[in-house]
Amino acid sequence: MEKRPDCGAAVRAGLFKKRTMADLLNRLNEFISCDLAIDLGSTNTLIYQQGCGIVVNEPSVIALERSAHERRAGEVVMVKPVRGGAVADFQAAREMLTRFLSRTSAWYRKAPRVIASAPARASQKEKRILRVLILAAGAREVHLIEGPRAVALGAGLDFSGERSRMVVDIGGGITEMAVLTDGKVVQADSLPIAGEEMDRVIAAHIKKQHRLLVDAHAAEEIKFRIGDASPAQEELSFSVAGRRLDTGLPDSVNVTAREIGTALAPTLWTIVTATQVFLRSLSPQQSVDLIDGGIVLAGGGSLLRNMDRLLERELRYPFLRVPDPLTCVVRGTGDVLPYLDQLNSGE
Repeated sequence: MEKRPDCGAAVRAGLFKKRTMADLLNRLNEFISCDLAIDLGSTNTLIYQQGCGIVVNEPSVIALERSAHERRAGEVVMVKPVRGGAVADFQAAREMLTRFLSRTSAWYRKAPRVIASAPARASQKEKRILRVLILAAGAREVHLIEGPRAVALGAGLDFSGERSRMVVDIGGGITEMAVLTDGKVVQADSLPIAGEEMDRVIAAHIKKQHRLLVDAHAAEEIKFRIGDASPAQEELSFSVAGRRLDTGLPDSVNVTAREIGTALAPTLWTIVTATQVFLRSLSPQQSVDLIDGGIVLAGGGSLLRNMDRLLERELRYPFLRVPDPLTCVVRGTGDVLPYLDQLNSGE
């Protein structure tokens, strides 16, 4: 008869109990905890929950009622609390983020640990405000990751070896350019011109040329429907509704891809020029690495038709647009969630 193992000694030694309790505590912690990754953008806020994926993808705007002591008390105003990649209205940002985080909470869950992306060149003050904001919105612990690093992770870049890689993230409020080596940002710059500036330019053009007032949402729709960094011979058009500047009555006009392209040209050229200046600051070896590996293009602004071709034509480097540029940052930030225990608080 086969001799059965004597488990009594192990039980008495506490080995079985220790292993079982550790497993139980780990599973319980996963159940009651809710680690989150946040991309608090000027245009949209995205939240990634570990094990669930993206659970919040909403415009970074909140409707607030004016307080009784203000003029026109009771009036509801729309506030954009994040501008140029930084928190511009702390109270509004806290209210907005608190509402977003509430969607991920449950009575049995602890306050979440959070890792959030921040511009690579954000000041210490801006980083401190972001940390305090997220804590005030309900997080129990906050870590930060540089936006370009999150883009690289979300794009699945291979950092094995010493070859440098580069990302250009045309977001809502800023355009970021960064070179990474061994997964770390070694050089970065930014420009306060990106997707929202394109929308503003389109709205200003329609107001001036067609005497029609359109909102930012309509301008953004025009950008994605017929906007083109290099307008083709085939003329596309789009009917946009708005309010007549002279009469105040609703009306609509047809705008063409060619005129929108012409209106956008100065803004796009500013982005091209800034990227060119950044590239000229790199070492010869870094330039060779980028020619071989290409430059990753991300952010909502990269969705403008032929934006990658414009950059390639003017800068002579290959550009690779990521498959889902709008969620690249939050997905890359989410990739770090399993390693939060290895980070220092506030990093």
